[in-house]
Amino acid sequence: MHISDILTEKGGEIYSVTSEQGVLDAVEVMMEYNVGSVLVVEENRMVGILTNRHILSALKEKGDIVAQYRVNDLMSSEVITCSPGDSTDHALYIMNRHQIRHLPVIEEGRLCGIISMSDIIKASNNACWFENRLLKRYIQTWPEESRGSGLKLVVNNTKS
Repeated sequence: MHISDILTEKGGEIYSVTSEQGVLDAVEVMMEYNVGSVLVVEENRMVGILTNRHILSALKEKGDIVAQYRVNDLMSSEVITCSPGDSTDHALYIMNRHQIRHLPVIEEGRLCGIISMSDIIKASNNACWFENRLLKRYIQTWPEESRGSGLKLVVNNTKS
């Protein structure tokens, strides 16, 4: 399965803020759309990412003063990305290696969307469920005369 398959299923919605907006503005967007991150965009170009983990870490370290911060105070400006043609296995590898949960998807310099670890898990579960249904249907339609006839397991128990 490829990242493009996930984007086709979930859509390419991108929730973003600017670097000069307040952290509370970003939290509002994250809460409204039930997402764990927002991309930071300036002049139609991604310049960073702000995740719920950034905000929670800052709250733990600095307290409620974080509510007065700007997005650029907390965001990561070195954003790790993937492409639509990447496999979901590769995307999971990247996420685990860098300990991140959100990957913007970029193709030829253009932002196509963002995927989360939850998106990959959901897509993988759906693929497994579909495959399981196909296999069950295949087994149910197996010709009766083939079931169990002529197949025997022979084990050679001779000692060398």
